[in-house]
Amino acid sequence: MANFIYPHHRNEWKGSKISEEIIELNLRSLKVEPYGARDEAIELLADLDNIKRDNTGRISRSELNKYSFLNDGGWRARGADLQNGGYSDFITLKPENPRWDSQKQKHIKYEHPRGRATEIFAPLVSFADSAKIVAKSKNDEFQKDFLKRLQDEIDKEEIKDSNSLLAITRENCKNGAIEEVYQTSQKLRNKKDGFEYLKCEDSKTLLNVLIRLDEGFWESVKTHPVSVGVTEGYKKAASILTQGYPCVAVPGIWNWIDQDAEKFINFKGEEKRRKELTRHLTPLCKVKREFFLAFDEDEKASTRRNVELAQEVLGKVLSKNGGKVSILYWKPEDGKGIDDAIALNGANWFKKVYEQRLSLSAWLYWNQKLSHVDQRLNKQFLTKDDIDSIAKILGIKSPKGTGKTEAIGDYVQEYINAGIPVLLLSHRRQLVEALSERFGIDNAYNFRVSDTRGVLGLALCSDSLHSNSQVNFNPHNWDDFVLIIDEVEQMIPHTLISTGTDVANHRTEVLANLSTLCQNAKQIILSDADLSDRGLNYISSLTGHCQQKVIVNDFQPAKGRKLYNYPSPEALLHDLLLELDDPDSKVLIPIDAQRASSKWGSQTVETYIKTRYPHLKVLRIDSETVANPEHEAFGIANLINQAIKDYDVVIYTPVLGTGISIDVENHFTAVYSFNQGTQSENSTRQFLARLRDDIPRHCYFKPIGVGFMSGGETEPRAVKRSNKSVTKRNICNLTKLDNEALEFDSFGNHVNAYCSYVANHNLGLSAYREIVLEGLKREGYEIIQMQDIEKDDKKPLGKTVTTTRDINYDKETSAIAQIETPSDEELTKLESKHELTDSQRYQLRKGKMEKRYGVEADKELVEQDDDGLYPQLSLLFWLTVGRDQVEEADHQKAKKYADTTGGKGYSPDFNRTQNQAKVQVLEALRIPEIIAMEGEEVTNSSIDWWWQHIQDICENKNAKTTVKQFLNLTISDKETPIRNLGKILNRVGYELAFSYQKGKNEGRERVYTVERITDKQDVIFSHWLEKVNDDLKPRNVVNFPKRLTSLINYINDDSIPFYGNKDRTLFNLLAKDDVQKSVDDLRAIHPHVTNELARSLINELIESYEEVA
Repeated sequence: MANFIYPHHRNEWKGSKISEEIIELNLRSLKVEPYGARDEAIELLADLDNIKRDNTGRISRSELNKYSFLNDGGWRARGADLQNGGYSDFITLKPENPRWDSQKQKHIKYEHPRGRATEIFAPLVSFADSAKIVAKSKNDEFQKDFLKRLQDEIDKEEIKDSNSLLAITRENCKNGAIEEVYQTSQKLRNKKDGFEYLKCEDSKTLLNVLIRLDEGFWESVKTHPVSVGVTEGYKKAASILTQGYPCVAVPGIWNWIDQDAEKFINFKGEEKRRKELTRHLTPLCKVKREFFLAFDEDEKASTRRNVELAQEVLGKVLSKNGGKVSILYWKPEDGKGIDDAIALNGANWFKKVYEQRLSLSAWLYWNQKLSHVDQRLNKQFLTKDDIDSIAKILGIKSPKGTGKTEAIGDYVQEYINAGIPVLLLSHRRQLVEALSERFGIDNAYNFRVSDTRGVLGLALCSDSLHSNSQVNFNPHNWDDFVLIIDEVEQMIPHTLISTGTDVANHRTEVLANLSTLCQNAKQIILSDADLSDRGLNYISSLTGHCQQKVIVNDFQPAKGRKLYNYPSPEALLHDLLLELDDPDSKVLIPIDAQRASSKWGSQTVETYIKTRYPHLKVLRIDSETVANPEHEAFGIANLINQAIKDYDVVIYTPVLGTGISIDVENHFTAVYSFNQGTQSENSTRQFLARLRDDIPRHCYFKPIGVGFMSGGETEPRAVKRSNKSVTKRNICNLTKLDNEALEFDSFGNHVNAYCSYVANHNLGLSAYREIVLEGLKREGYEIIQMQDIEKDDKKPLGKTVTTTRDINYDKETSAIAQIETPSDEELTKLESKHELTDSQRYQLRKGKMEKRYGVEADKELVEQDDDGLYPQLSLLFWLTVGRDQVEEADHQKAKKYADTTGGKGYSPDFNRTQNQAKVQVLEALRIPEIIAMEGEEVTNSSIDWWWQHIQDICENKNAKTTVKQFLNLTISDKETPIRNLGKILNRVGYELAFSYQKGKNEGRERVYTVERITDKQDVIFSHWLEKVNDDLKPRNVVNFPKRLTSLINYINDDSIPFYGNKDRTLFNLLAKDDVQKSVDDLRAIHPHVTNELARSLINELIESYEEVA
C-alpha cells in the first residue's frame, strides 16, 4: 500500500529538489479526515508515560488543548537509527499551522518528541539514491559493499531462466541510476581485483530493485571513511542526499550536544554542559572521515553570528573526535538554506559549492569579517572625498593599488596647511621613506639634516618610538596632530610580536608611547587592504574606545586575472623552465625564502637558472644583495622600475615589501612564485602584488606554513590562557624577587592584542595554501588547479635542485669557517654597519658565533647553528651543567628586566627571559635519566618504563597542556614511545640515531642510540658555565668531601635512577631542616632504599655539609 502523502506536501519536498524515492521512503502526511490530525500527532510527539491524564486514564483536556494547533495536520518524517540500527522513532513534524511561542516571540516551525533528548536524522535512501552516492565516492570498498547489497536484492527476485542472467551492459542502461550502477561496476571490474561482475536478468528487474529501500546504506556509511554532511533540518539532509552525498541532519543548530555530558562551572560561575557529541552522532566517528557542514546562510546579523558559532563549535568537536571538517558556504542571496539554494540554482551550483568548500581552519580564518561597516564603495581609485570624516578613528579597507595612500595624502594636506602636523607610523623603513615623500613630510632617516625637522609632520617605523632612537622620540612633543598608521595589520604584529628588532629592545617604552599618541591624536587613520576588527579594536582600546568610522572598498583590481596553482615546487619549476626556453620570455620570480640552505630559496633558484641558461641576465633581490655595495641589486629599491628592465629574470624576496610597486608594463611575460609559508598569508598576497601588470601568476604554496608562535594555539583565548599560565609559573619560581618589583597590568590591552594576532598568525599557517588561495580568489583571481608532473620527471628534477642547493651551501659555510675571526673592535663596527659585502657578512657571522658559543666556528658548527643548535644547547645547559645556577640566573634576568621597564612588564617578552620552568617540565618528563643513557641502545620496548611514566602524567590534561606551553610540542599516545622521545630530545640537543633492526615479522624492532647533536657540547658548556658564574652574584656552593663518593657509588651500584645531577640531588636533600622529610624525599626517588638506610645517609650528608660550611 502506498504511503499517504498529500500533494502539497509532496510538492514541497520536490520543490527542495528531493528525489521521488527519498520522498516515498521518508515523507508521511498526517490525515486530517475524519477526526483531525491531533490524536495521531499526540502519539508521535507526547511523552505518553508522563502526560497528564484524568481519572479515567484518558489524556486530560488541558493537555489535548496544547496540541490543538495540529488539528489541521502537517507532514512528518523519520530516518534510520545510527546507534542501534533499524528505524528511528524520533521524528520531525511540520504543522500546517505552527504554534506561537510567547517566550521566543516566534512561531515554532518544526516539532519534535517531547520529554526526551534530541536525536539526529539520517534519511532513508533507495538503491537508486545509493547508486548516485557511491558513483561519486572514491572508496572502492564502499562501492563493492553497495554492489553486493544490490546483488543480494536482485537475487531475491524470482528468476525465470537461470541461464538468461546477463551482465549489465551499456545497451541496457535505461536511466541515470542504472548508468551509475554500470559505471561503478565497470570501474571495479577494470581494476581486476577479483570483484565479480554484477549480474541481473534484465533492466526491468534492476529498475524494480533500485526504487527499494537500501537498508544497509547507513551501516555501510558508518564503516567506510566516506565524507558525510551535517546540516540543520530533515529536508536539507534529504536534498543533499539527492545530490549524491551522504548527509545527516540535527533538529537545531545546538542539538548535536550530548544532554548527558558532564557539567562544569565556567569562569563566570555559571553551570555549563561540556560540548560533546550526542551518542546518535558518534557512530559516524568510528572511522576517520571528512564531515562537511552546511548550516544556513542567514542575512540577519545576530542570527548569522549564532549559526556560525554553532557551526564552529561543532566543527571543533568533530575534529577532536578524529574527523576532518570542512564548511560549505555561499552567498545569502543564493538562498538561506542549502535546500532553498539548490532549488534556486540547480545541481551544478551545489557541485561547485561542494568543490570550493573550505577546511574548518580556512573558514574560521576568512569568517573573521569586520563587525561594523559604515560606508561601502566599489571604486578603482579612492579620492579624499571618499574618506572625509569627523570620527576620531577612521578605518579604511581598500585593495592594493586602489590609491589609498594618495587619497589619504590629499585628505591630510588640509591639516598640514592648517598647521596641524601629521605623524605617520609603519613597519618598514622602505615604506616609511616612500610615504614621507608622497606626503611631503620628514622621516626618521632624514630628520637631522632636514630644514623643517618634523614641523609639517614625521614618518617613522614603530621601532623609533623611544627616546634612544635617531629622533629621540618623546610623545609629549605631539599634541593636536593627525596619526596615520599605514599597513596597520602588519605594523601592529611587528610592534607587539617581533624579536631581534629595535622595537623588541625597547618594547615597553614603545607601547607606552603608542598609547599616549592614540590618546592625544586629533584623528587616527588606519589603512590596510586587510583591515580587521583586531586592528580596530586594539587602537580603539588605546584611545578609550572613541567614535570610529569604517570605510570598505569592494573593488577587485585582480578580477579575472589567472593564477595557476601547482601541487609541488617541482611541477612549478618544470613549467618555469619551459617558459625560459622561449627566447622572448621575461620572468619575475617572487620567492619567500633566501637562505643558502633553503632548497627552494632565492640563491638556489638563481644558481640553477644561471647554470642552465648562462646567456640570460638574472638579478636576485634579497636582504643580502640590496645591502651589498658590490652587488648589482645594491640600493635598488628606489630605482627598481628602471633597473629591472635590463634583466631577463628577476628574483625577489620579501625585502621588496609593502610600499614598493613594480609598475613596469609589458616587460614580464609571467610570474612564477615559490612560497614555503615563511610569511603570513596576507603578507604572501601582498608579496605577489608587487607587480601591478595584469599577467598570469604561476604559484606553489606549501600546504602548511612554518613559524608557529607561542604553543601553536589558533584561538586568542587559548593564547591568552597559555601566556597567563606561563607568566604565573615563571613568577612563582622567582622566590627572591620582590612581589611588587614587576607588574603586568599596565600592558593589558597590548597583551590582549598580542594574543589575538598570534592566534590569527597560527591559524593562517595551519592551512596556509588553502587560506592564501581563498584570499586571492576574493581579490578576483581565477584559480586554475594544475596537475603534478610524472614521478619519473619529478624525482630527478628535485634531485638536481638539491644538488645545486648543497653546492651553494657548502661554499657559504666553508667561506664562513675559513674567514679570519674579527677582533672585538672589528665585530662592534661590523654590527653597526647597514651595508656589508659578502666577506664582511661572513666575518660578522663568524664573530657572532664564536662570541656566542665560545669555540671556533668551523664548517660543522655553522651548519648546526643554521639548524637551530643554540636554543637546543641553551636549554640542555640549564637542565644539566647550569642546573644549580638557573634559578639565580632567572632571578637576575627578571630583576634586570624590571629595572629596565620601570617595573611594568610586557609578559610575552618577560617569559622569553626565563628558563627554570622549562627545566622543571623536562625533569618531570624524566629527560635527565634519558640523557644519562647517552651511547646506549634503545627500542620502543626498552623505554617502556619511561613511556608508562609519560602516560601516567598525561592522564592529566593540564600536564599535556603544560608541556605544550613550555616546550611547544605535543605528546601523543597515537605515536610510538620512540617518536615521542625523539621530539623531546630534539629540544635539548640530543637525538635518537637509527642503528639497526632486530627480530623478524611481528617481533621486529628498530634500534636507536641516544646521541648528542654536537661533540663540541662539553667545551661550549664549560665556556657558558664560566660566563654564568661571572655574571651571577657570589653564592654558597657545597663541594662534597671525597669520602661521599662511596655513597654516590652505592646508589649507582644498586642501579637507582637519578632525576638529575647527583651532587645537586644530594645537596637538595641535605639542605632540608626536617630530617624525616628529607628521608621521605630520598625514598620517593629511590623506593628500595630502607627507611633506616635513608636516615643514615641523610645524617651523614648533613654532617658533611656542616664540616664544609
